[in-house]
Amino acid sequence: MDYTLNNQDNSTLVYNTNINKVNKYNEKINNIKNQFNSILQDYKKYYVFFYKNPEVNEYSNFYYNSKNQLINLNNNLFNISLNIGNDIDKLNETLKILKEKINFIKNENNKLELLSKNLENKEEGSEILINNKKELYNIQYLQNWIIIFGIILISIIINKLIKK
Repeated sequence: MDYTLNNQDNSTLVYNTNINKVNKYNEKINNIKNQFNSILQDYKKYYVFFYKNPEVNEYSNFYYNSKNQLINLNNNLFNISLNIGNDIDKLNETLKILKEKINFIKNENNKLELLSKNLENKEEGSEILINNKKELYNIQYLQNWIIIFGIILISIIINKLIKK
C-alpha cells in the first residue's frame, strides 16, 4: 500500500461529521421520546375505550390512530438504529484505513530512524577513519624527516671520513 502524507487533517473532518450525526440522532431520539409518552397515554386510554365500547367509531378511530402512531415511532426508532449501525460500520472502515496508514507511517518512521542511525554511525566511522589517516600521515611525515636527517648526517660523517 502506498500512502502519501499530506497537510490535510481528514481525521478532524471525520470527527466533526460524526459529532454532527450523533447530535442529529440524539435530537431525533429525544423527539421520539417526547412524543412517546403522550401517544402511549392516548393509546392506553383509547384501548380501554375501544374494547369497552367497540361500537363507537370515534373510539376505534382514535385507538387505531394512536396504535399507528406507536408503530410509526417504533419504525422510526428501528430506522435510526439501522442508520446508527451503518454509520458505525462506516466509521469502523475509516478507522481500519487510518490504522493501516498509521502502521505504514510507523514502519516508514522506523526505516528512517534506522537509516539515520546508520548515517550517524557512518559519520562517526568516517571521522575515526580520517583521524587514523591523519595519524598515519603524521607518522610517515616524521619518518620521512628522520630519513632525510639520517641521510644528511651519514653524508656529513662519510664526507668527514673521506677528508681525513
